[in-house]
Amino acid sequence: MNSILKILLVLCLGCSWSFTYSFAEEISNSANTQKEESLFDFNDMDFEDEDFEEEFEEEKQFKANDPLEKINRPIYWFNSKLYKYIFRPLGKGYLKASPKTVRNRISSFFINLKAPLRGVNCALQGKFRKSCRVGGRFLINSTIGLVGLYDPALKKAKMQPVDEDFGQTLGHWGVGPGWYIQFPLSGPSNIRDFACSPFNYYFDGKYYLFGGYVLTGLETLEKVNSISTMIPRIDSVTETALDPYLLVRDGYLQLREKQVQE
Repeated sequence: MNSILKILLVLCLGCSWSFTYSFAEEISNSANTQKEESLFDFNDMDFEDEDFEEEFEEEKQFKANDPLEKINRPIYWFNSKLYKYIFRPLGKGYLKASPKTVRNRISSFFINLKAPLRGVNCALQGKFRKSCRVGGRFLINSTIGLVGLYDPALKKAKMQPVDEDFGQTLGHWGVGPGWYIQFPLSGPSNIRDFACSPFNYYFDGKYYLFGGYVLTGLETLEKVNSISTMIPRIDSVTETALDPYLLVRDGYLQLREKQVQE
């Protein structure tokens, strides 16, 4: 029973953090792009351009599937306060205590451990060349890269990293995301991705190499290291948005859709 509770706790804390950082980066970049575009002279723009019309049509077609918004909003408010008063100060302290080089090595180490998850999902989607690339990156980085602390596969062999998970695999085969859900502690998700989170967890290499308090400690280090790098972007997005809930929701859903299409 204790082991089951521990697994559920780790899943709750960790199943969506990586998505949170990714969509925060995505919507931050989107906000910067919109700010730059506002400097253009609209009189010089050709609104008859087909590319512009296609992009506009895509924007109009996007509609979030959020029937639980009245429930999700209070949970988002709780999560935002949790970030502001706990995770953000913890991340800021970690930033001061750890050099950027150390943080990069830690990120590279944990990324390397996710090779089984990414390789399996590439194969399940029929992307066998990408699956082989994941295996090659893992072999090179685990040996020459000192157990993944460095990424010679990218720098020397020009092997680009691959990001796949079971939610993307189901999406690839036509399974829709379902309702948008904001979970306490873990943040934004949807029915499809949440259902896949246990599989994503068990295909992470950390689960097979470590256990007990060591695994818990590594999970904590990974989350703190990840969130510390995103603090400036998360702050800029949440502080400037008229409705941060909508920005977070739409950014997450569009990012996941983009990842499925790729």
